Parts: sequence; C-alpha cells; structure tokens
Amino acid sequence: MKKLFFLLIFSISLSAQIDINNSVEAEDEMILRTIVYDRIARENDSFILKCEKTVVPFDPEFFLEHITLITVPYEILLELRDNSKKQDKEEKWTSISLRKLGLIEDFSKYSQCITTREIEALFDENKSNVFNISKPIYDSSKKHCVVHLSNTKFPGSISGCSLFLKKIYGKWVIVTDYGCWLS
Repeated sequence: MKKLFFLLIFSISLSAQIDINNSVEAEDEMILRTIVYDRIARENDSFILKCEKTVVPFDPEFFLEHITLITVPYEILLELRDNSKKQDKEEKWTSISLRKLGLIEDFSKYSQCITTREIEALFDENKSNVFNISKPIYDSSKKHCVVHLSNTKFPGSISGCSLFLKKIYGKWVIVTDYGCWLS
C-alpha cells in the first residue's frame, strides 16, 4: 500500500512538472512569435534564426538607467534579476516550434534554425541576417519578460537590443527596448 501511495505521489509530481515545462515552452513560443512578427519581419523579407537560446543576465539598475517613459515596480525587476540567475543552461529553439508558429514557411530562409557552426559557414558564402533571440527571463507571475535580440549581418557587423515585454489580455506585447548597441 505504501509503494502504491508513493508511486501515485511521484506520478502526480511528474505530471505537474511536465505541465510546468509545457507551459514555459508555450510562453517561449508566444514570445518568439511576437518578436519575429513585431520586430524582425517588419524590416526583413527573410531571416535566419540561430538555434541556441543564449542565457543573458538581467540587471535592474541598467534597466532603470535606460528606461524613462515607463514605470515597472522594483519588485518585478528584482524577480527578473533573480530568475535570470537561475537560468544556467542554454536551450535551443526547435524547428518544430518554428513550424508550429508558421515562421518557417513565412519568413525563414531555411527549413530549420541553424547552429553556430552553420552560421560561420554561411558567412563564408554571403551576407545574411542571422538573428539570435535569448532565453526569455520571466517574473514569477509570467506577466513580464525580458529578451535579448541580436542581428549579425556578417562577421564584425552585429547589433542588438534588450526587449521588455508585458502580457496584456493573454498576448505578449513589446513595451520598450533598451540598451541598444551596434558594432
């Protein structure tokens, strides 16, 4: 009877963990779609997406130095900072996610995202727009998010920005960008 009870508890906790992972993946996909349609596709007929979701730390003080038109409660900024410290492993944007969102057919030059090695080979052939979208950093309620977006046109030509997003009526909206740079 004890074994059955522990097995039941284990299966419930495993099921809850799978639901949490699926929930985070779904949020990541919604953010990816928002960024592609609101930022990348507006200025580019086609693009290449780097597979790796880089892990980028969030600094509340840097955010506050560069933002003047919006107010974000400091507690949320601290949550974003703390959650960014917990993101220790890089993940990948999957081709399945890109297809499910309709991004492959609409915009991408390739039928899948590409790796860093493939990008280096690409630059030997010609100039391309390769975008890197970081792993999203969420607050505890999953209503605020920070993502770093960079664009490499060819080696030595790279630009980027951090994007602050807010979930409004179930849809992620880019509220502002900050800390933009160009090389």
